[in-house]
Amino acid sequence: MAKKTTPPQVTQGPVTLEKVQLVAPGHHCAAAIAERYGKEEVNFDGIVQETRESFTAIAHALGTKHFDEFAMKLVFDRLTNAMVQGAFGAGMYYSARVADCANHARALSNDHRDDDADGVAGFDSKLQALQDRAADAGLRAYALRATAEAACEAFAEITGNVWVPYSRSETRPISAEAAKLQRDAFAIKD
Repeated sequence: MAKKTTPPQVTQGPVTLEKVQLVAPGHHCAAAIAERYGKEEVNFDGIVQETRESFTAIAHALGTKHFDEFAMKLVFDRLTNAMVQGAFGAGMYYSARVADCANHARALSNDHRDDDADGVAGFDSKLQALQDRAADAGLRAYALRATAEAACEAFAEITGNVWVPYSRSETRPISAEAAKLQRDAFAIKD
């Protein structure tokens, strides 16, 4: 019995741009998908440019009057994280659809299978439907990869720092007494 194909296992630890690049198609793969499946090519460079311009517009709109350097970094860290997380999710979905295609193709090559190879007359086969779904998912993941890469570039431009995903520090929580003093500063009553 042939071994089932599974999507890449890259879910351990925080989601990084590098993980997105592992699971989402690259330039050559996306171009091949568009060409072979008759889909419109993704304007990767256009998406990158629009995303960077959007981040820059948000930074200018927020300005520095109400947002100091730390607050600006925090806002753009969250926006960038959302873009990277979205692209990673789309890439994982694409990878799972590719695995579905490979598993179904392998099952069809088994001469002792019970199911039909072809679809109902006038309809695509199940394998063709799976491949079309994977192609669409691949182009979406590629487009979201563009937004993630652009968000990371814009983050660096706006904050002067390289984006890294948030990870909890192992600092001890403050004492109950210190927490009460801090709450008292805001007139918060227990």
